[in-house]
Amino acid sequence: DRFSPDTRIEISDDALDALNSYDWPGNVRELENAIEQMVILRHGDRIESKDLPAKIRSERISGTGSVVNLPAEGYPLAELEKEAVLQALQMSSWNQTRAAELLHIPRHTLLYRLEKYDLKKRNKQR
Repeated sequence: DRFSPDTRIEISDDALDALNSYDWPGNVRELENAIEQMVILRHGDRIESKDLPAKIRSERISGTGSVVNLPAEGYPLAELEKEAVLQALQMSSWNQTRAAELLHIPRHTLLYRLEKYDLKKRNKQR
């Protein structure tokens, strides 16, 4: 059973490293919530980096606690969003379902963004 107290759940070394290096500004309560979320949302009996809460994954990726390093002069949000969509499409070889998963948005939201920014496969070579 998925929620049986007898179920043994393993955690990957990478996920454990990310948990250990996270600053835990919310202390024990934040840790408890993160563990509960990982156990409930995991796929299988092993917790991987992808199963970590987004803010922990983001800090692990950037090392600064922030996914974006905004320049002092600022940057248009629409351009950041467009760039993120393009990166997800490139990483997924333009597989829209996978790109939406990478962005943690529903596929229909990705389709809206593709239309909004006039992104088509022809732009793939940009």
